[in-house]
Amino acid sequence: MELYLSFSLKRQRVRIFRDVLRALGKPGCFRFLIDEDSNRLAMQVCAFGDGGFHITPDFSDKDSGWSYEISSAELLGLIWDQCNWDPESSYRVAGVLCPDIHVIIFELNNAEMFSGSGLDLA
Repeated sequence: MELYLSFSLKRQRVRIFRDVLRALGKPGCFRFLIDEDSNRLAMQVCAFGDGGFHITPDFSDKDSGWSYEISSAELLGLIWDQCNWDPESSYRVAGVLCPDIHVIIFELNNAEMFSGSGLDLA
């Protein structure tokens, strides 16, 4: 299973694809953690009320192509500054599941750039 996030600074959106949330066990909440030294982004299962938490919306395994968008200007600004990405482009990053700690790690240095494509990245 391929696990992707996509990012658009122009639209101020992070798109989380269904398989990412399924891989984490459809958590009630998650948060993003960034390691600025290694340009890694972690998506971590967390508790309601933990710092930076996002609530996972309900979805069905039958919802093919389903994705969820969040707006986080602070996170996107940090990523764009850290990675020196083109602000007019969108990016897609593959992740690796670490099931024992309920985290997916995304290597931001390995992002694929999509010029002017908004967030419609599969």
